[in-house]
Parts: sequence; structure tokens; C-alpha cells
Amino acid sequence: MPVAVLAGKCLPRLRNRSGLVTPILFSDIIMAGVRDLDELEKEAIAEDELKVVGENGLIELSPDLKPALADLSARVDTIYVHVDLDILDPIVAPAAGLPSPGGLTGEQLGRALAYMIGDEKVSALSLVSYRADGDDDGRTLKEVMRAILLATSGLGHRGT
Repeated sequence: MPVAVLAGKCLPRLRNRSGLVTPILFSDIIMAGVRDLDELEKEAIAEDELKVVGENGLIELSPDLKPALADLSARVDTIYVHVDLDILDPIVAPAAGLPSPGGLTGEQLGRALAYMIGDEKVSALSLVSYRADGDDDGRTLKEVMRAILLATSGLGHRGT
């Protein structure tokens, strides 16, 4: 739903109130780490011709991710990376968003983010959907922190 709002498919007042008067072009959106989609989500992604990089594409920094990011970087001034934490495997991060089987470890997510953050046009990163009240043993927070620490290593690769 948030992508649909940003792209102007629905809730224009919400988008406008957030300060994003002009919707983001579908061609400027990369859905990375996508898994566990329902049929309506699959239809919307196909209809809007969104670039999709699957879960394995993030784990392996696949040939799908690199050209998609390079193409986007060549066309825009600023890149915003948004991560729904339910991309993490609920075995290692049970308090992340809407968990579904499978997913990445914090280390795998961190490596993918480091690659993305290595692009000097990436100027913002958000990590969302952490349920602190469901993280009694702190496992999810540890995985998220592992991802953040690895992600910041990408800053040292900018311009190389």
C-alpha cells in the first residue's frame, strides 16, 4: 500500500499532506527482496511494470540488482531505500512486521544494503515494522543492528 500511495495510485490527500505532491514514477521504483505476494499484489506489480528483484537477488547481489540500481542512479538525483523488516527470516527476527517463512538474516540484509548505500545517490534509508513489544529476548533487534552496522560499510565505497 505505501508504494501505491507514493506512486499516485491511491490516497492522494495522504501523499499530498506528506509533502510528496508529484507521485513517484513506477519506472523509479525497484521492489527488492520481494516474496510471499498475494495474487492482487502480483497483478499490480505486473500491471505497473515495476522492476522486481527477488529475495535471492539480495542475498547474492544478483545480476538483477546491480543494473537496476545503476539504471535508477543514472536517471534520478536522489535514491531513498525503504526496508520492511519482515524481509528478515522470522526464525532470527520474530518481531519483524508481518513474518512469513523464509527471508534474510541480518547479515544478508546488511550486505545488500551496503551495496546499495555504496551508490552516492542514496541519501535516505528507513527500516520499518519492528514490533518492540514482541521482541522479549532482543533477537530481532540484534539482527536489525547487525544489518545496520554492515550497511554503513557501504559509505566507504562511495565513488569507487
